[in-house]
Formats: sequence, C-alpha cells, structure tokens
Amino acid sequence: MFWNAFCGPGAGWWPLHGPFFLLVIGLVVVFGLSRLFTVRQETRLGAAVDPALETLRQRYANGEIGEDDYQQRKENLK
Repeated sequence: MFWNAFCGPGAGWWPLHGPFFLLVIGLVVVFGLSRLFTVRQETRLGAAVDPALETLRQRYANGEIGEDDYQQRKENLK
C-alpha cells in the first residue's frame, strides 16, 4: 500500500504525472510545428508579391498618382 501526504493511502495523483506531461509536451510540439509551417507559408506568399504592384502601391501611398490612375494601372498589371 502506498501512502501519499496529499491523498492518504493509495497511489494518489502521482500516476497521472506521466500522461499529463506527455500530453503537454505533445501539445507544445504540435503548436510549434503548426507555427513553423504557418511562418514558412506566410514567407512563401510574401515572396510571391509582384514588385511592379508593390511599386504602384508605394507611389499611390506617397500621393504621386491618384486613385483612378492607381486602379487602372492595377487592373493592367493583373
């Protein structure tokens, strides 16, 4: 018979430590892997941005071209 200061006789809550910590470690690994693949996908999508369209956006943001001109050039680029 086991004696435990917290629960009295019996194994108490100690046998739950192993499965609990394995669950926590598994969740951390799954979260880490999902975060890693999300960051890689965002990077891949960010690299696919057209430099000409980005320049057009910058010119519009700086006020060098108007909205009508921006929309027309944007449609031409697509």
